[in-house]
Amino acid sequence: MTTIEILNKIIEINKKLILLFQELIKQNFKDFEKFKKAMRVSESGDNYRSVNSLGYLGAYQFGMARLCDFGLTKRISGTTNFGNDCFEWEKGYSKEQFLNNPLFQDMIFKKHVIDLARRIKENYSVLFDKIVHGVPVSLSGLVAGAHLGGMGGIKKFIEGGDPSDIYGTSVAVYIRKFEGYDLNSIL
Repeated sequence: MTTIEILNKIIEINKKLILLFQELIKQNFKDFEKFKKAMRVSESGDNYRSVNSLGYLGAYQFGMARLCDFGLTKRISGTTNFGNDCFEWEKGYSKEQFLNNPLFQDMIFKKHVIDLARRIKENYSVLFDKIVHGVPVSLSGLVAGAHLGGMGGIKKFIEGGDPSDIYGTSVAVYIRKFEGYDLNSIL
């Protein structure tokens, strides 16, 4: 085998290694699609028709108050708190329609993440890539924490608390569990 043939063989092997390496990186890359899937699995077992014991809906377990932020529900006159029973569906929307439309739920989740990410960047970007109370902090982790406990929940976490939902899942658990996903593709 000549030197040129050996070099060509090495180049061919290197090209194959580069392609394999790129595929491995792609498989392990934590992007928005993987974030969505992980959130669905954590929230509902990836069940778009899920309704929990508190009335939170769909794959991402949205409350009626949050759906109000996107124009799907409205506050019932005379109510003042944020419980699901204080809201009703806007004309043209219904619980059944919401639960039976995965693409619509995904679209609302994307809007939800964009809104939370904007607010988190405005208030907490100095904490990204730092350890807070033993927990690595990232944008995606804080978005997940806010999904679980609201913006108030992540504020309490940063101040040293660790609020939990009614099922016992804490904001810190979500911040850690969903750390390091790249959400830039939607921001």
